[in-house]
Amino acid sequence: MNGQLRVLVVDDERLARKKVIRLLRRRCPEAQVFEAGDGIEALDLLERELPQLVFLDIEMPGLSGMELLMQLDSFGRSFALVVQTAFDQYAVQAFDENACDYLLKPFDEERFDQAFDKALLGLSQNVEKGVGGLEVLGRLATRLRSDQRWLRHVSANHRGVGYQIPVGEVQCFRSSDHYTSIFRGKEEFLSKMPLDRLECLLDPYLFQRIHRNALVNRDFVRTLEGQVVTLQSGLEIEVSRRRKAEFVKWLRDLV
Repeated sequence: MNGQLRVLVVDDERLARKKVIRLLRRRCPEAQVFEAGDGIEALDLLERELPQLVFLDIEMPGLSGMELLMQLDSFGRSFALVVQTAFDQYAVQAFDENACDYLLKPFDEERFDQAFDKALLGLSQNVEKGVGGLEVLGRLATRLRSDQRWLRHVSANHRGVGYQIPVGEVQCFRSSDHYTSIFRGKEEFLSKMPLDRLECLLDPYLFQRIHRNALVNRDFVRTLEGQVVTLQSGLEIEVSRRRKAEFVKWLRDLV
């Protein structure tokens, strides 16, 4: 690779991060390394520092590594990914594809070197082909969600400050221009994640698409009159005629 390699190491355990950095420095002393102790910090660094290689721990409190993977469509940039996990060998098969690799904890120097070399190879191939590895990451996230673990937090911004919003507190999502508006009570946040992507990641028991530009949380539906849904906050949203019958059935099935 040309230029200085930028690497992000994400793990809630400080000693685990230091181990990866130590092994990384042994292979690539000139690398520029960033550390994140949780998924929220990692999202900020992904957007701000644009790393080329990411070491990601899957099991973290708060915003987990899996949830972070599920939100990676927000970043239209290629990077190689090495997942760190304590999963058993059956689950590890989900990571063993294309440019992605895994480190099954505890791992030694030899296994780290294998993952590092595979990640660099995948990154260089993506650069040569002009493709961004997000398709690979999307497939990985889909396989990780095979046990129906739905998105619990969504990254958002309000007046220049980043937040992780628990999806259970969100009354509705509405697409607007190139962003998705997130309504929590009287507050409105913005997310880069497209509404179609959110619909795939959210629990269908809680959220329903009522219009091409709106998803609503059943816990906050106050009334439905004609083609208008009123939420607990007083926000009114139009229900498309094509989706109304399905929406009414969904509400009745949940009673």
